[in-house]
Amino acid sequence: MVLKRYALALALLSVSVLGLTGAHAVAAPDPDRLRAAMIFNLTKFVRWPEESLAGSDILRLCIVGKDSVARHLSAVDGKKVNGRTLAVEQVTGVVGGCHVLVVGGSNVEARPSLGMLTVGTDIDFLADGGMISIDVENNRMVFDVNLQAARSQQLQISAEVLGLARSVRQ
Repeated sequence: MVLKRYALALALLSVSVLGLTGAHAVAAPDPDRLRAAMIFNLTKFVRWPEESLAGSDILRLCIVGKDSVARHLSAVDGKKVNGRTLAVEQVTGVVGGCHVLVVGGSNVEARPSLGMLTVGTDIDFLADGGMISIDVENNRMVFDVNLQAARSQQLQISAEVLGLARSVRQ
């Protein structure tokens, strides 16, 4: 159990999927690159309702608003997540059809539809109904989960991820 928890923690914090190698590995990692890696890895531990996937082999990750992590998320476009191909795109206006919605900035009002996981970095994101908020605390990546908001969209976040969260709002 402990080994499984450490493996999950390593997966969540891994930045290898974003190409951090060589000389770049020695420098202090870019927090936005780490957030992008965490978002990508968190998607591996969420179960979406079947009706939101509608038999598609695509998992749409949409970015709305100004988010500095967007340029790093483009590096995971086309990668596989639980057998589905991740399609990363910047969206404006209507965000229907997205499975993961990365919300940039506090002035963006996003209304999730069934099966849409919302991720943000704003301090009030969870209080405003967001599901996962990623932050840097004491030079560490941390995240908080609004489980009630996730359940309202019929999303299931793995118990292992919930155990690694800094806080979980029921």
